[in-house]
Amino acid sequence: MTTKFKNIKDSTSEDWKAIDQSYYELRDQLPNRLIETLRQLDTIQGALPVSRLEHSLQAATRARRDNKSDEYVFTALFHDIGSYFTHVNHAEISAAMIRPYVSEDLHWMILHHEIFQSYHYFDKIGLDKNARDQFVSHRLYEATVEFCEKYDAPSWDAAYDSLRLEEFYDLVDSVTKNKRR
Repeated sequence: MTTKFKNIKDSTSEDWKAIDQSYYELRDQLPNRLIETLRQLDTIQGALPVSRLEHSLQAATRARRDNKSDEYVFTALFHDIGSYFTHVNHAEISAAMIRPYVSEDLHWMILHHEIFQSYHYFDKIGLDKNARDQFVSHRLYEATVEFCEKYDAPSWDAAYDSLRLEEFYDLVDSVTKNKRR
């Protein structure tokens, strides 16, 4: 059923039953939509050594090879998905997109990874590389430093043997299915 109202104020309970049903269908398609959005990162490289997709695959592969939890690997895989839309605040977008499917700690880590990652290059563009230190007393400071050091910063290696995106399909399905609302 397609609803017919022109103003939401005129909607009926039958409309909302149909809308609710369609949301369940969309929810079940979520893993595929996330993967397709992630796949679009292959079109974004510019002057970087690898595409944003390859960077994300490398980060997730490193996390998987370190036996991190599925939720952590999922987080590494999608940490830069917001870059598809904009680079300026990509961490906020990425964090918002994964928030329903990861812990509050992993959400915080991705929300702030952009400023933590800047430690490695801000001095090269005339900015304060220690900007992350505003969070030095936060309980997730070290975990976010570790994410950037082990998974984000080194994942620009064109010769790295990363797993293929298809090898993460089951993980994406599992993580999103376990926390679907």
